[in-house]
Amino acid sequence: MNVMLGTISDVVSVVSVLISAAAFGFAVYTWRRQSEVQGHLAAIEQDRRAEELALRAKADVVPSFARRPSSGQRPREVLVLWNRGLQAVANEVMVEFPTMEGDRSPLLDNPFPVRIGPDQRIELPVAFVYGDPSVLPVRVTWMDGAGHHDQTFDVSTR
Repeated sequence: MNVMLGTISDVVSVVSVLISAAAFGFAVYTWRRQSEVQGHLAAIEQDRRAEELALRAKADVVPSFARRPSSGQRPREVLVLWNRGLQAVANEVMVEFPTMEGDRSPLLDNPFPVRIGPDQRIELPVAFVYGDPSVLPVRVTWMDGAGHHDQTFDVSTR
């Protein structure tokens, strides 16, 4: 009878050791997985910060035509250049009208190159003549912390 109790206690001891070993193995596995996940999260956070810094360095200049009230009967037409960048300055901003014949430009003045601060707009007077297209390609180039940019926009003149 005593031999049987010894055998049962040995079996219980072996099972206890196996359960402890399994628990330890699971703890080591969980610790490694958690370390991997934390490493991935740190990499994602670092990428997000780098992306945020890149966006801060980038200006986003967009042209549009608008009508403004004037002292005369007709509203005056203007070209609006808006830097939608929230923190970056657009330097050396230039504007061209690639489809206008004979280097003709609707701009009444040529102040270029100009500098446009973050979330700022500048307005330049323009004049259109009969026969000018209702949609005009406007090429805008500028420099910012992210480098040189060259974009062409199709802008409604009406």
